[in-house]
Parts: sequence; structure tokens; C-alpha cells
Amino acid sequence: MTRKTRYLLILVGAIFFTLAAPLIIIYVRGLRFDVANKNFIHTGVLAVNAEPNGAQVFLDDVLARESSGNIRFLLPKEYLVSLRQQGYWNWEKRLPINADQVTWLNAGLEKIFLFKKHPSTITLAEKVQRFSMLGKNLVYLTASDLFIKQMPSSGPATKLSLPKDLVNKNLGLTLIKNGQFALLEASIADNSVLVKNKIFMVNLSKQKFTDVTSLLTQEAKVQIAENGLLYSLENNSLFSLNPENKTKTLLTGNVKAFALADNGLYYINSKAESFSLNLLNLNNTENQEVVKNLPELSDSQILVSRGKQIFIISKGSLFWVNNPLQQLANGLNQWQFESGEPGLIYSNFGELDYFDFDRQSTKLITRSTSSMSNLRLNQKVGYAFFITQKNISALELDTRDRQNEYNLYQGEKLQKFEIDSDAKTLVVLDNGILKTLSIR
Repeated sequence: MTRKTRYLLILVGAIFFTLAAPLIIIYVRGLRFDVANKNFIHTGVLAVNAEPNGAQVFLDDVLARESSGNIRFLLPKEYLVSLRQQGYWNWEKRLPINADQVTWLNAGLEKIFLFKKHPSTITLAEKVQRFSMLGKNLVYLTASDLFIKQMPSSGPATKLSLPKDLVNKNLGLTLIKNGQFALLEASIADNSVLVKNKIFMVNLSKQKFTDVTSLLTQEAKVQIAENGLLYSLENNSLFSLNPENKTKTLLTGNVKAFALADNGLYYINSKAESFSLNLLNLNNTENQEVVKNLPELSDSQILVSRGKQIFIISKGSLFWVNNPLQQLANGLNQWQFESGEPGLIYSNFGELDYFDFDRQSTKLITRSTSSMSNLRLNQKVGYAFFITQKNISALELDTRDRQNEYNLYQGEKLQKFEIDSDAKTLVVLDNGILKTLSIR
């Protein structure tokens, strides 16, 4: 290489660097030339992560990306952001883009999840009376049989014939949180006069029915522990029951309500017009007073979260046992609680709210003049689900702008629905037909 060539290359490199350096600086600093004002301005970034990944991203109805990713060099202003995918409901929200900042479309969620417009439907069974689902465990009843199915398996359900005392009866069905046990209750009548309740415990893994009616009184309120023992509240007395050997042990008296939580049993104790919340250790029977000097709490229900936060519902009022007792809401007409869930969802006076266990705060979801029932909350996808006017609706929790709401299913005689933990599958009981819908 000659000296002249070397100098020429150096000169070309210097010229390239002189021209490229400002462009690199402009790119790194997120600057963009504003033709209208004839100057450089700082821009912002919109970060998009959606499912399905192929959802197109539109800004003010103009295609900006063919799939998820970052959209750079956006002028600072408000944009109408739309996610669109064929066969899915559009997701839309008006969001501000600020200079030198990243705006996350998913706002604390892993992704923005889109729902199918026309979910594929599979009929599981007909003439179904009741069903219950915990996690992946689905249990449903017909007039003569009980069925057990693992979701979302496409395989057949396991069929168990009901004991003759339960055949053709209107049964109550309760599952405990590990899905291993179920409780069946039937009111047996003679000439339309109630005679007694028949109560059976079902070990679902062993496919075994156990009649525990003789161990309980008519007014008994029963819960099942994960070890298969029963606990019952009868005439203000709390008992433990062993269904296998048919034994019954008095634990304590003056009890107004109780709830099981792992190896503990929380109960409201009433003595001489004084109320307290106590914790009974089921391993060593040690009794501990958690909160004393509670107000009178009759007709109560105790709820215990996975983090051992305790709530009491009494006469339509919701209390948080936060020492002192804190009233969160009154006028409750619907609520849904599972101990493993991250929040408690409830409706009162036309409002739909939820209490976030981790943030220890209440958030308004929506206000509505229409009645809402069968409340469900899934914070993984960021939606509340409920029945309103024979429809199953999904309402977005994100309130940065107008909340997206979708009609997932229109029913005939809609009785109940459940949704799996990933919010991918709806299980619906409509006019006696049990079906699944793949909603995303």
C-alpha cells in the first residue's frame, strides 16, 4: 500500500467519523429532527410484549410494528396504542410517551394477553348438577355419578357411582384447596318435610366415599383439613372428627366461626360478651389469642390468605384483622376468596373492588349499575371475570385509560363458571351442559 493510499484511507475515515459521530450521538440520546419546528427534540420509547407474539402494534391507527418489541424515537405526546391479531379481540389504550423515558405497555404484567373472539368449545358432559375446580382438579356431579378430571387433559374423566343415599338428590359440593378431598351434602326430605342432612366425605385419590352423617348434627358447619380430618362447628362448640374410626373430639366451646389454615385453626371466641380471635395449633393443641376486644361479630366467616392475613366477613361488612380491626367495606353482596390467590375480590353498592394481599391496599376495578356474580380475579393476566346479564365478561384491571372489556361467552341459562390459573381455559356450566372454552 502506497503512502498516498494510506493518507487517502485516513482522510476517508476521518470524514466518515466526522459525519457519523453526530448521528451516533443523536441515536444514542434518542434525538429526532422535528421538521415542523426545525430542531432536534428528545424522544421516548414504547416497549411492547404481547401474547400472541405476532400481534401487530398500531399507533394512532398506523402500523408501527409487526410483532412485540421496542418502538423508538417517538415524539413526546399521547398515542392511541392498539394490539391487533386476527381471531382475537383488539386491545386499545391511550398512553402518553415522555421524552427520555420508556413506557411499558404491560404495566407490571409479564405481557399483554389477548383473548380469542370465538373460543374453541368442548362439551364435557350433560345433565350436570354441580361442579367445582381447584387448580387443575375438576369435579362434577350428575344425578347418579361423580366425575374427576385433570385439566386441561383431553382424556376421559374418572367416574364414581354415588352412594344410594345421594342418588337423584340436590347435592352441595365442596373441594378443599389441595383437591384431594370433597364434601357432599344432601337434604333428605319425606313428604316435603326436612328429615336430615346426609354428608359424605370423598377421598378423590382413593375414590372412596365415607358417610359421616352420624358424627354431625343438623346445624353443623364442616370443613376438611388437608390430612383428611373433619372439623365442625355445632351449637358454638368446635369438634375434630376422624371419618375412618368414627371418633369425635371436643376442642373448645363458645366459638362463633372458624377457618382452617395449614396446621392451624383460627376461630372467634365469645366469652361474657367479649370477642377475640384465637389460633389453635392442630399439631400440639396450643391455643393462642391473636386479637382481643373485637366488636360483636355474629354470622361471621373467617378468611385466611397465604401470607396469614386474616379477614372477617360479618353481616355484609368486610374487616381486616390488622390489630386493631380495620373495616374495608360494607354492603357486600358477592365475594370470592381462595387462600392461595393474591387478592380478595368483592362487590358492594355497585362497585367491584379487590384487596391486594401483597400491597395491602384496596383498588377499585369498576362501578356498574348491572349486577355482577361469580366473581373471579386473575392477576397474572390482569383481568377480573364475572357473570353479568347471562354473559361471562373479562374486565381489565389496568386503569391508566379506559379499561378493555370483552364478552367471552353468552349463555342460555348460565349457572357457573371457573377459570384456570393461567386464564387459558374457562369451564362453564350452562343449562346443565358442562363445557370448556379455550379463550387464549
